[in-house]
Amino acid sequence: MAAKILNALKINTQSTLFFWILLAISVFGCSQSIFFVETFYAKSIYPRWSGALNWLFGWIPFSVGDIIYMALFFYLVFKLIKAVQFLIKNKLQSVFRREIGRVLLVRVLQIYVYFMLSWGLLYNRSSIEEQMGWERVTPASVADLHALRCELIDSVRILRNHLGSDTVLKKPNWKELQVNANKAYDSLHKQFPSLAYSNSTVKPTLLNKLGKYIGFTGYFNPFTHEAQVRAQLPAMALPSVITHEIAHQLGQAGESEASWYGFLAAKSSHDLLFRYSAYMDLLFLVDQALFDQDEEYRNMYVGRYKAEVDIMVRMDRKQYLLFFLNEETNFSSWVQDISKATYQTYLVANGESAGLASYQLWLHWAVHDWKKRKGHKN
Repeated sequence: MAAKILNALKINTQSTLFFWILLAISVFGCSQSIFFVETFYAKSIYPRWSGALNWLFGWIPFSVGDIIYMALFFYLVFKLIKAVQFLIKNKLQSVFRREIGRVLLVRVLQIYVYFMLSWGLLYNRSSIEEQMGWERVTPASVADLHALRCELIDSVRILRNHLGSDTVLKKPNWKELQVNANKAYDSLHKQFPSLAYSNSTVKPTLLNKLGKYIGFTGYFNPFTHEAQVRAQLPAMALPSVITHEIAHQLGQAGESEASWYGFLAAKSSHDLLFRYSAYMDLLFLVDQALFDQDEEYRNMYVGRYKAEVDIMVRMDRKQYLLFFLNEETNFSSWVQDISKATYQTYLVANGESAGLASYQLWLHWAVHDWKKRKGHKN
């Protein structure tokens, strides 16, 4: 029996391994050309491919990608158990183990090729400066951060007052969130034609428990092109997370790029909650940057925060932080550490040298854009 399996494996692996190695090398070579990625893939091939997957999966009310991931997990566990049993029973020789290794390599290459052709090539797009038509963007200065912070404090106060006097923001239903996300990108589309968005495929994730343990708020599935979001998030956070994941759908693979376009979309929305979420997101980043860079601000932070930030805004921020603090357990803490280390490696491997810190890099673009709108000199 083992000999028959060995002969079959030899035939299959010898006839396919070389092909998949060549294809993977070719795809990798294409990924290194920004011209190819931006001109041919991002603006021509990807929109059609993504549109096809959206047509295939978008109408389904639940996340097909989540189900595929769950099924794949149980399938791999089953196959691993069977493989271990087979190895123990047959005491296989080294040549058999070598063929098994080749089969696994073929599967890895197939996943790599599909991932890259489906979405991964987008990690090597042109820079935000080129996409926005900007010249060089310099890091935000402390003075600029303070000035922007003052405006943001006023903006979130006004928006929060318009959202009502309830101590807990009312969470819109999922359909309403989808409609408003579509409208937000419709508004942004007038400025950026490549961001046309229709037939939303943003769905509540079926993996909420997993999200609690590994610490994600939403994710984009590069195999089905569905965007999944944890619907249990506080109302203030949902619009920013949704527009971030939609940006991934529209071809922005980088986390900072997705956060930037997500911010622009939410800020462009006529919905008050979307604008409030966008400005609160940016205020978080500005506060964090000032806390890291300005010692005087850091020493006076608590007093200034209570004196300058509206009480309703402070309550929303507290509820947001408590949502994640209440989910922390000893188990989830070390699982999140492993998850973060794994995702850090993934981001670096895909050209985001800042790793997890890349989520915050869009702050400099926001400050640059704010200065240009104010007519400041760079």
